[in-house]
Amino acid sequence: MPRVSEAYKEQRRQEILQAAERVFRRKGFGPATMQDLMDETGASRGGLYLYFSSKEDVYMALLEAKSAAAQGEARGLLERSPSVWQAIESYLAQLEAEARTVRDDPDHVSRLEFWLTGLRDEKRRAFSTARYQTSVAFIREVLRAGIERGELQPTLDPDTVARLYLTFLDGLTIHSLFFGSETTQVSSQVAAFRKLLIDVLQPEKFSES
Repeated sequence: MPRVSEAYKEQRRQEILQAAERVFRRKGFGPATMQDLMDETGASRGGLYLYFSSKEDVYMALLEAKSAAAQGEARGLLERSPSVWQAIESYLAQLEAEARTVRDDPDHVSRLEFWLTGLRDEKRRAFSTARYQTSVAFIREVLRAGIERGELQPTLDPDTVARLYLTFLDGLTIHSLFFGSETTQVSSQVAAFRKLLIDVLQPEKFSES
C-alpha cells in the first residue's frame, strides 16, 4: 500500500473537524452521532476512527482549536491596546456582545451539552479541568503584565481575580442562554462587573465612558 504523508493526514483530519463542526452546529452535541460525522465527511467507519476514537474526541479537538484561536486573538488585542486596563475593557465589551447574541449561536448550545452531560465522565472532566486551568493561567498572565507595568494595583491576588472573571463570564453566558439577554440584564451586569474590577484592580487610568 502507498505510504500516506503526514501532510495528507493532517489535511484529512482538518477536513473531518470542519465537517464535524457543521454537524454539531446543526444537531447539537447530544443528538449527533459518529454516523452523522461519517455521512458529513464521506469517510468510512475505519477512515473516521483512524483519526478519532469517539464523538467526544472529535468535539474536544474542536474545542482545543477554538480555544487556541480565541487566546491568540486575546493576545493580539493585548498587544494592540495602549494599556492592560484598556485591553480588559475590550474583553468586557466582547463578552457583552457575545452574551447578547448567545441564543443565536448554536456553538454555545452544543458546548453546554458537552459540559453538562460529561459531569460523570472522567475523561471529559479532566479535559474541562485542564481547559479551565489554561484560561486561569492566561488571565493571570494578563493581570501580572499590568502589575509589572505599574498599570494595576490589585487588592486581590491575580489568581483569585482570574477565577472570578471566569465565573462571571460563564454565569452570564449560561443565564443569557437560558433566560435571554433582556431578562439577564446583560448590559447592567457587565457595567456592574466593570466597576467591581475597577475597585479590585485599581487601574492607574481608566475611561468612565
